[in-house]
Amino acid sequence: MLGVRRTSSLYAIGEVADTGLHGANRLASNSLLEALVMGFNLPRYLSEPWDGPRLDDGLLVTIKLRDNGPLMSIDEVRRVNWEYVGILRSGEGLRKAVDLYERVNMAVSTKESNAALVSYLTAYAALLRTESRGTHYRLITQARILIGRREFTSGCPHD
Repeated sequence: MLGVRRTSSLYAIGEVADTGLHGANRLASNSLLEALVMGFNLPRYLSEPWDGPRLDDGLLVTIKLRDNGPLMSIDEVRRVNWEYVGILRSGEGLRKAVDLYERVNMAVSTKESNAALVSYLTAYAALLRTESRGTHYRLITQARILIGRREFTSGCPHD
């Protein structure tokens, strides 16, 4: 689990470490997360100083889960995510999704409340970011599109 190999001072991190943690989705998110976690923990294991990124150098947000109120069905979670937390996102839509999820009882452990909680955290994190990330596109008031040497400007309906 520590990535230790027979060669002195050589450590394997992520999929190459062959820890078995990543499962069938080994080339996607699981092995990337494994590499990130093991990468951050390696300096602690070696008892050596680390000059790279730290886990505590970002924004830390504390949320309180509502322990009363209605549950949201899986179909309702899907609808909210499709409408407000999909590939095309706006600040207004993400705020609406967060507001809807904050009314829901997420303190119980059911399939429905777990789906609402994961969706709430996704919407909340996306609301904190104003830039586009990965395949998710953040709509802005005006989009400038460069195609070759020509520039096109179009208005977007959100934000």
